[in-house]
Amino acid sequence: MFAAKPELSQRCISGLLTTGPNDENVNNKPSSDMPNRIKPVVSDSQIGIYTTDSNTLKDGLCSQAHIGTQPYRPGADSPITVRSFLQITLSNNNYKSLEHLQTRAENYLRYRKAEENILRSTVEGLTNPESPVFKQTAWMGHLERGLWKTETRWDGNDREQLGKEALGSEEPKPGSPFYGSRGLKLSDSAHSAFSMMLCGSEGPFTKEQALSGFELAQTGQVLAGRLKIQERVKFRADNRIDAQRNGTHSTRTPTGMDLSQDIGTIMRDKAGLPVMSGTSGSSSDATLATRYAAEHFGKTWAAPGLSQAEGCKAISDLSHHYFRAEGSSPPQSMAMATGINKVRYDAGMEEKYVNTLDIFTHSYPEIYAGVALTIAGAGGNDEQAMYNVTQEAARILHEAETKD
Repeated sequence: MFAAKPELSQRCISGLLTTGPNDENVNNKPSSDMPNRIKPVVSDSQIGIYTTDSNTLKDGLCSQAHIGTQPYRPGADSPITVRSFLQITLSNNNYKSLEHLQTRAENYLRYRKAEENILRSTVEGLTNPESPVFKQTAWMGHLERGLWKTETRWDGNDREQLGKEALGSEEPKPGSPFYGSRGLKLSDSAHSAFSMMLCGSEGPFTKEQALSGFELAQTGQVLAGRLKIQERVKFRADNRIDAQRNGTHSTRTPTGMDLSQDIGTIMRDKAGLPVMSGTSGSSSDATLATRYAAEHFGKTWAAPGLSQAEGCKAISDLSHHYFRAEGSSPPQSMAMATGINKVRYDAGMEEKYVNTLDIFTHSYPEIYAGVALTIAGAGGNDEQAMYNVTQEAARILHEAETKD
C-alpha cells in the first residue's frame, strides 16, 4: 500500500540530521550538555513597547502563574516585564522561580512583534496563489483528500451523513466523531472542503476551499484516529513529536503546565526564545498526515515548486496562522482559552479575554520544531536535531523582527 519509504537524506531539511527512529516522547529529557551549547540571540528593542504602554497595564486581569506549588500574584513591586506579560497573555504555566518567570516574560515580549510579522506575512501570502503558503496548504488539502476518496472504514458511520455534519447542514448523531462537547470542530472556512473530502465528491477545490488544506490535514489526521484507521494510527504513534509536560496541561492543572523536563523548552529558554506549551504535537499531526499521504501516493510532501526548506517553513507558517491569527481557528485557540478560563474559574478568578495572538497555544519556535522534526523523522529526544531546529527558529524570528 505504501510507496517505498524515502531515504532519510530525502526527508532531512536545513541540515537537520537524525540519528535514529522516533523514540517515546515520554523520554524527551536532556541527557547531555547539548542545551548549554545554545547561545541566546539578544534583542531587547521590542520589550519596551509593552512595558511602557500605559494601556497595557490599565486594570488588566493577570494570567495564572505558579512558582512551584505557590500561586504568584504580581504587585506594585513586581518586575514590570512580569506584570505586562501576565496582563497581555492568557496562560497557566509553572515556573521554577521569579527569575525564571521574568526570563520567560522577557523572551515572549522580545519576539511578540516578530511573531506578529510572521502572521501578517502569512495572511498576505494566502491571498496569492503563487506564494509558498498558498501552494503548500493547497497541496496538503489535495493529498489529504486523496486518502479519503476511496476510504471504506467509517466505524459504523455513513460517510454521506458525516459529510453533512461537517458541512453543518445536519446535527451530528450519537456515535459520530462530530458529536458532543468532545466532537471534532472545524473553523468556518473549512466546513465546505472537509464535507467534500468526506463525501468523496468529484471536482477541484475552489480557491477558498484550497486555503483550508492545512486544517484538512490536521483534522483529517485526528478523524483517522477516531475512526481507528490502523495504518494512520500506527504511523502517528511511530512519528509524532510532542513536548514532555510531566502529565500537566494549562487547561486542567491548577498549578500550571510544567515544562521543566522538556528538552525543547530547555533549549528555547537557553536561546532566549518564546515558550508557551512546548513542542507542538498538533503541528506534528498536520505534518505527519501530509508525510503519510505523500509516501502513500509516492509524491513529495512539499508542494510542487517548493524546496524542502520552503515547504517546511510554509507548513510552520500555516500552523502558526492556524493557532494564533485572529479568527483563523476558533476550534484550537478557543478550546485553549476555554480550558484555561475553566481553571481560572475553579480558582475563583475572573474569566480573561485577550487577542488570539496572546492565548498560550504554541510559539513559533515550538511550532517549527514540531514540523521540522516530524519531516526529518527525528525522535523527540534527539538532542542534536532539537538543537538544529532551535537555532533555525531563532534565525527565522530574528529575520522577521527586522521587517516593518
